[in-house]
Amino acid sequence: MIGQLYSFDVYDTLITRRAATPEGIFALMQKQLTESETYADYPKLLLQNFYLIRIESEKVARNTYISGDVYDITLSQIYECIRLSAELSEEQIKRLMQLEIETELENSIPIIENIKKVRVLQEREERVVLISNMYLGTDVIRQILAGMDTVFENITIYVSGDLGRTKGTGTLYQYVREKEDVEFSNWYHFGDNRILDVEIPNRFGIRAEHFHKTDLYEWERELLKGRENSPQLQIMLGLSKRVHEGMEVTFPYQVGSGYSAEILLPYVLWVLHKSIEKGIQKLYFIARDGYILKKMSDILIHRYNFPIETSYLYGSRRAWRLPSINPKKFELNTFFKWHYPGQIYSYQRIAEILGLTIEELKLFLPFVREDIELSKPLVQEIIGILGEQQEQLAEFISKKYEQQKKEAVSYLYQEIGNEKREFAFVDLIGSGYTQKCLADLMADFFKRPIQTFFYRLDYCITSENNINYAFFPNRIKMGNIIEVLCAAPHGQTNGYECRNDTWIPVLGTDEGENLEAYGFSDYIKGIVDYTEEFAVWFAEKPLSLYDLRIIELYFDYMAEAGNKKLYDYIADMPYGISGQEKAVTSFAPRLSNQDLGRIYFWNKGEPIKKYYSGYSLEFSLLRLLDRQKEILRFYEKYSERAVVRWIRNRIFNAGSKVCDCRYELIADHIVLYGAGKKGKLLHQQLTQGKQYHADIVLWVDRDYLKYREEGMEVHSPECIRQVVCQQVVIAVANAQTAEEIKESLTIYGIGKARMLWLCPDCNIR
Repeated sequence: MIGQLYSFDVYDTLITRRAATPEGIFALMQKQLTESETYADYPKLLLQNFYLIRIESEKVARNTYISGDVYDITLSQIYECIRLSAELSEEQIKRLMQLEIETELENSIPIIENIKKVRVLQEREERVVLISNMYLGTDVIRQILAGMDTVFENITIYVSGDLGRTKGTGTLYQYVREKEDVEFSNWYHFGDNRILDVEIPNRFGIRAEHFHKTDLYEWERELLKGRENSPQLQIMLGLSKRVHEGMEVTFPYQVGSGYSAEILLPYVLWVLHKSIEKGIQKLYFIARDGYILKKMSDILIHRYNFPIETSYLYGSRRAWRLPSINPKKFELNTFFKWHYPGQIYSYQRIAEILGLTIEELKLFLPFVREDIELSKPLVQEIIGILGEQQEQLAEFISKKYEQQKKEAVSYLYQEIGNEKREFAFVDLIGSGYTQKCLADLMADFFKRPIQTFFYRLDYCITSENNINYAFFPNRIKMGNIIEVLCAAPHGQTNGYECRNDTWIPVLGTDEGENLEAYGFSDYIKGIVDYTEEFAVWFAEKPLSLYDLRIIELYFDYMAEAGNKKLYDYIADMPYGISGQEKAVTSFAPRLSNQDLGRIYFWNKGEPIKKYYSGYSLEFSLLRLLDRQKEILRFYEKYSERAVVRWIRNRIFNAGSKVCDCRYELIADHIVLYGAGKKGKLLHQQLTQGKQYHADIVLWVDRDYLKYREEGMEVHSPECIRQVVCQQVVIAVANAQTAEEIKESLTIYGIGKARMLWLCPDCNIR
């Protein structure tokens, strides 16, 4: 017997495939078969179902050719079964076999750490052989291996298909022992399969070492299940597996490389391809959503030598929306539409949206009270009242933010003003309203429409100043998580300042610090490593990843809360979106039992945001414990029962007041206009009623003489000039009459902010 022998398994030990599973090769073949005219002469049934036919034909071949002392099959035998069932010619089968071999060659990649072991052993002049359970022939396997490293050019390879012997039966190990003339006790074997490469050789006395091959993450296995025939998913998951091969990585890294990168990379590729197609040579990635996207783009641009330059543009809703207000173009209803009106429940919130203090808001809403909460209908009433003063309000805000506008325009001109090339902005998701504000800020120095790429747009909006391109349809489950996946390790842009003749952003700090403590650096590294590996895999030109069904699959998986650890990591990520948060919170925090009660049981119609600190209640509900789900079902079933409503109104919320009546819009000191039936009713309600009260400093009517004859203390509207009041309340039934009265009041210097039409309700006591 001759000395020691070292043997290595081949697949998943020395080499692996780009696909997530071995069968992924067949999915890649089917893509080629259905897309290339080269195979137009094949039956459509075969072309469109090749993945399944190839797998099942291998099973048939094993049933057919394995017998007696023959324990494995060859590639030719598999394709003979395909030829007979699909009625193909010898030439057609030969082309199919060649396509499989070429696909294996193109998609095989080395496992470097183990190839180094082979090279070290050969340099020590040790005897090394390779043993593979495989239907591919020895020549094909050698061709694949030699393409990885020259160390394999002359090494002995034993292949089960060629020899009819397998590891599983032990016959392949026995055959190698005879051929190599070695004692089992002097034999060392190295492989990834615990049974074939460890347990079975151990039975013979071979000293076997198990190589722990890299596997998919748990959620990736679940994503792949039942979708193994998707070439895009096979490549995306295979790439993820390659990125963390042989590494111990943190969970944030796993999320970055194994979930977020697969969602973001297709978008980045689309943006770059679209830019080249449209002749765009400069891309401005808008903070903060553009931080990670720019990193990914820079890697691909450098690798493929794309004629595109990138820049990071600091901006935000806070930095651009209010400073961009132009009194001539301002539309109040549109402005509020893009500021989450469903989350407004107080005058304070209205003031924040408008960038005003409470005292400044009182200039337009004299009836403002800080101690009350507003119902949704009343909020709409208030927005309507503000809408009547739209121009004056816009003038006030514009003047207040004049300096901030100058600073924003100076920064934008510095970054963009001298750009002569075709350029576009890269954003993530939204309504497109902030980009409209950006266009307004740039209007003085840029006279063409600005172009913006979006991952997803909430609305299909294109205007004379904005051209928007959207990658993905909007209405997808959990689509809003995309913003969480694209956070940045710095705070939002609060404004700009000039230092040493250079305009720089003024950034918040809280969120960036919280993200760093959350392991965000590792998360970003996972995404970066994934992108770099993609560029290595597809060195000649990038593979298109445009099957939106696969991307939607990732969102659907999150909507089903398929993996608790993954779900919790994304849900708890520090997050802020509106630009008006007072403190950083998580995207979808866990709900306590008390939270559930406040939102679903004791709520009297207030916006959810009053009790919920996160940004996706839908996401938070998926985190409920089983017991909490029972509580929620109870609340939903009984919350509208009469007794519950009584308790809610009389006891639980006794200390709070939710206003849903227009009477709440009446100021403290008023002039009452109208002494007819409605005017009399309102006068009585405000002076003698139990529910509402106001100090009526003057009661006027155009027919004041008539009412004086009736003994009523009613005066001419002219007397309004002589009193000081916060508001003129018009108490008439007819809307047109109310408008006529409003017009007449302007001659007395009463602005619309101080006019309120109210048709009294006889049910008010």
